[in-house]
Amino acid sequence: MKKFVKFVLIALIPLFACCGEKEKGISVEKIIVEPSFTTIKVGEEVQLNVKTVPSVAMSELTYKSTNPDVATVNGEGWVKGLSVGVTYINISWQGLRSARCTLSVKEKVSSLLDPTEAIKAPLSKDILLTSTTLYATGNIMQDGDRISDTGPFFFTQNRQSTSLENNSKYIVYLTKHDKVNEKYSSYMCLKWFGHGNMMLCENTEDGEYIWLSSHGQATYGTYADYGSNHTFSRFKYVANSTAEHCAGDTFWMDSYVNNAGEKVSITALEVNVDFENRRVVVGGRSTGTRHFVMFDLDEMLALSSENINITRSWGGEEGTPKRVSQTETIRAKNLTKLKPLGSFTLKSNLSSTDKSLLYSYNSQGFAVWGDYIYWYEGNAVETTSGKYDDSVAYVAVLDYLGNIVCPRTKVAAASDFANQETLLDCADHYCEAEGLHIHDGYLYLGIGTHNSKGHRIANMLKYKCIQKD
Repeated sequence: MKKFVKFVLIALIPLFACCGEKEKGISVEKIIVEPSFTTIKVGEEVQLNVKTVPSVAMSELTYKSTNPDVATVNGEGWVKGLSVGVTYINISWQGLRSARCTLSVKEKVSSLLDPTEAIKAPLSKDILLTSTTLYATGNIMQDGDRISDTGPFFFTQNRQSTSLENNSKYIVYLTKHDKVNEKYSSYMCLKWFGHGNMMLCENTEDGEYIWLSSHGQATYGTYADYGSNHTFSRFKYVANSTAEHCAGDTFWMDSYVNNAGEKVSITALEVNVDFENRRVVVGGRSTGTRHFVMFDLDEMLALSSENINITRSWGGEEGTPKRVSQTETIRAKNLTKLKPLGSFTLKSNLSSTDKSLLYSYNSQGFAVWGDYIYWYEGNAVETTSGKYDDSVAYVAVLDYLGNIVCPRTKVAAASDFANQETLLDCADHYCEAEGLHIHDGYLYLGIGTHNSKGHRIANMLKYKCIQKD
């Protein structure tokens, strides 16, 4: 089945013209392929939208697939998916100008999942999937994910900020809860990993694996927090164990090449994975800006680990081990070797008085699903001493260019203080957005609350999205 797809992203790879170009009476300055990536299904045919400046017929261009076992392309720019995988389609004009797009071929391509109407619903038993007490009495949950809707569930929580927890201020607790609403059955201690935000689970025949930022950089003050990391790790969950700095397979990135071909430096890596559509989004930061870089999962996993030097500070919270600032060599997969499927940035509006703007509240998580990025923001807002009657959260959906495809919408449950008191025993109305995940057509949102006994409670909400082709 053939179809024509309208694209919107521009990718340019110009080459220098030779002296004979003007003699031919034609001076093609550039080739534009829209977009620089696309996804099709096995057996599907799509014509690339290729333009030149000045304009020439598509038949005057040369097309080549770097992996014809995955997809072929004809002289008119029609590509056909043959098998699951990734290939590049190179387009050139007389060897003087060229451009390239990335083509990912899947068994099926997931539709847009629109959560807009669902998250307008007030807090109720119908959307409250699980609610459980966390291990420590200190900080609120940072993220939560599940293997299935009946369990197990995993939550991250960093250490108490004002006193020692388990003789440490630099631990992230990763707790496992076997069933809905059950107390943790075990936990891992993760030392010097990071802040504990943006965690996700992967269920395999070999056990349960966790993806989480690692090699945290200490920020010293009244207590040591950890962030500004350039790595994340995928490691097996081992009950009642301790891991230090990182574990399992580690991935490193300090920069990426954006859609304009510019190298951009980032730090504070966070990760989310769409296992069904084989996509990865890596989030990072620079001053006043959040960055989102999308990769093909299989390309990322296929990278070989190499020696990489990283410089960081850690330790010294209790005097042993002493604070260390050092450069060390780690084994990690270097993501800067990959060509992103796309990227975009969000400028911070945290200081703006106009709270209708995207990114007006703190980032509380994001996820990738197919060709879309789901963004979660919110704050627990204190109005009077000990009361948080302005707590708020929002979700928006964007494409790989950063265009909003589902409007920024308020999560009603996060501001439903009456039902929070009844269902969550949350008398102070503290409600902080913490973590977003997509599974099987459903949106899962985390909210952290307090109960009347002063415990930190992890809650997971489940919403059915509207599927749009």
